[in-house]
Amino acid sequence: MNDVHLPYLERCVIIAKRAGKSVKSNPQVGAVLVCNDRIIGEGYHESYGSAHAEVNAISNVVEADQNLIGQSTLYVSLEPCNHTGKTGPCTDVIIKHKIQHVVIAYRDPNNSVKSDGILKLESAGVKVDLIETIEAKNLVRPFEVASLNMIPYVILKFAQSKDFFLGKKGEQVWISNNYTQHLVHKWRSEIDGIMVGKNTVLTDNPKLTNRLYNGDSPIRIIPNGGAQINEKFHVKSDGGETWFYEDTSDLRVLLKDLYKRGINRLMIEGGAQMINSFVNESLWHEARIITGNKQLNNGIKAPVIKGKLISSQSLADDLIQIVYAA
Repeated sequence: MNDVHLPYLERCVIIAKRAGKSVKSNPQVGAVLVCNDRIIGEGYHESYGSAHAEVNAISNVVEADQNLIGQSTLYVSLEPCNHTGKTGPCTDVIIKHKIQHVVIAYRDPNNSVKSDGILKLESAGVKVDLIETIEAKNLVRPFEVASLNMIPYVILKFAQSKDFFLGKKGEQVWISNNYTQHLVHKWRSEIDGIMVGKNTVLTDNPKLTNRLYNGDSPIRIIPNGGAQINEKFHVKSDGGETWFYEDTSDLRVLLKDLYKRGINRLMIEGGAQMINSFVNESLWHEARIITGNKQLNNGIKAPVIKGKLISSQSLADDLIQIVYAA
């Protein structure tokens, strides 16, 4: 029975990702309306404060198919909300349109409202199936971490050589290939902030911007380096937004401040000392590890990441692994 529903739930996740970081502190959510094995409407939560995915899916049904809405099954990647925030409850919209069957891929992770939407729909006579999928759970993961802990979702990203070195002290070394560099810029388009240590800035003079993919660049965050970084460095002179922090002795305090300032997804791009500090204090949630085909023989040792391997794939001669913190 689940096999019938899974393709539509997968579609919900795919379209949800179109929102990118426009949802800010809200989760990415997608919805699909299906009648007689045909998608008649689909939508996603497009931006913070705007209509939710369920509402957009129903609104996007063409006039000729609107008589089918009540006969359709609504698929949604996250439990429909039953509270009023920037918008009204999605449960009321579903009930108003007389939709009789709703299939949900992940229950709301917020304990204060978890299952409220399901109970409201069931009390109105709507059949609800909860078929939790890994894809939907992973989609909600950044929101779940950030909103429940009031800190950004922290992504560690680094490239290491075949023999597990990040580079050589005081020397700029390229490890990943051109295809992976495009992927990294895509990642940058999906995050709110990007952080590196002052030594990375002083050695590499990076731009830390998204130049190879559609979308905005993240805000650059540099701790403990404002006094040494002058106008000859890109992060100070190219017109992009950079935040300098002088006191970062307490990383949790730093993360809480970043969250308050609108950083919901934060990528740590280096260097080794900074990445290790987040690892040592268990203040990371995901690691994206790029292993190149180059061998350095010596240099700065790559961090050791212990967690759950989520995916592993090759991009030309680079290996890209995604690891979740345990």
